[in-house]
Amino acid sequence: MLLILAGVAYASYTILGRDVLARLEPARVTVGAIAWGAVAIAPLTAAEWWAGLRPVWTGPGIAGAIYLGVVITGFCYLLWNWSLARVAAPRAAIFLNV
Repeated sequence: MLLILAGVAYASYTILGRDVLARLEPARVTVGAIAWGAVAIAPLTAAEWWAGLRPVWTGPGIAGAIYLGVVITGFCYLLWNWSLARVAAPRAAIFLNV
């Protein structure tokens, strides 16, 4: 069920994002999406901290978090939004898994 919902959410992001990208720059849309995502997940993070669940900071863990945040999330969403601003959503979706 979560996979189906994730697919629907990303399809909605792509379809609605195309209209937004017609008005705004891809970098601005990417930063806005990441900021809203951080706001949405903040209550869950706070609940984990209040429950006593804390991360263990190690070198590889920090490197992995930076890689996921900068490369996977930041750069790839920026590339996706840049592409989506230039081609139709169905055509861009062909390359989604690449």
